[in-house]
Amino acid sequence: AEYYYLLVNKNDCPQSYADAQCQLGNIYKDYKDDIKLAEDYYRLVEKNNSLEAYSQAQLQLGQIYQFHKDDIEQAEACYRLAEKNNSPKAYAHAQFLLGQIYQFYKDDSENAEHYYRLVEKNDNPQAYADAQYQLGQIYQFDKGDIEHSEHYYRLVEKNDNRLSFAEAQCQLGFIHQYYKKDIKQAKAYYHAVEKNDHLDAYEIAQFTLGIIHSDDPQLGSKYYLQICDSENPLLASQANLKLGNIAYFSKIDPDLQSPKYYYQKVIYTSLSFEAYITAQIMLALLNSGHNHLFENIEEYNKQVIKPICDIRKLTVDIQKTAISGF
Repeated sequence: AEYYYLLVNKNDCPQSYADAQCQLGNIYKDYKDDIKLAEDYYRLVEKNNSLEAYSQAQLQLGQIYQFHKDDIEQAEACYRLAEKNNSPKAYAHAQFLLGQIYQFYKDDSENAEHYYRLVEKNDNPQAYADAQYQLGQIYQFDKGDIEHSEHYYRLVEKNDNRLSFAEAQCQLGFIHQYYKKDIKQAKAYYHAVEKNDHLDAYEIAQFTLGIIHSDDPQLGSKYYLQICDSENPLLASQANLKLGNIAYFSKIDPDLQSPKYYYQKVIYTSLSFEAYITAQIMLALLNSGHNHLFENIEEYNKQVIKPICDIRKLTVDIQKTAISGF
């Protein structure tokens, strides 16, 4: 394809030349990972020659400045040059990216909301789904308006954007679990998150389903088993601690390994400190032959979990006090 695009002469057909330069830019940006040459080709696209190609090129230049050069101001300038009448799809994507700039770089949720609202589904369904998800985030976390956030999450459709759909289902599950206390509906949302759509969201949903079914250890373990080998160390450690506890206290699931097997898989990170220390205590008890030191999970929580949490909080408080003294 590149060979034929290079044959297009500007004097013969300015519009075809502009379209060809845009396509050459795409080749070097998306396939050859040569950002410098891609930028050179996009800059050869003149507005007077092809309005559509020009808007598409400005969108691509904006992404180069935003994601490769970390030049947000220049990225914003390029996005603003993409016009709806010339390329509705490029315009919609540019408005979404402008929203991202104002939301995450400029900490201006009001302007971010303005740009997200300019993204129309008919112009770019994928960008529309992303925009609705971000509007849901703004209303949920910046404005504390759960009803409106739920409204926007519901507008994200799987056929338009599988990633944003999975994230939206997680957030809807969270809303129904913690704000509306509707566990049945929360579970329905979490179950709608599929592994092939968004692995991170799927693992969070599986872990949360495990917690929801804490009163049914055999069912809860089914969800933890889905993520005990996750590449996310926090989730994997928490899931393995849960599985170790289920194997230790319940002893009802034939699919589970020994408690030791799961406790040994809990690794140390700053975020999994409590899980790691708890697992090490349980391993020490098991290795010393005290297999029945705790009669039930409540006693275990009282004698092991609570003291560890208290010690961790005290340690963090001491660190904060020491740091504030400098």
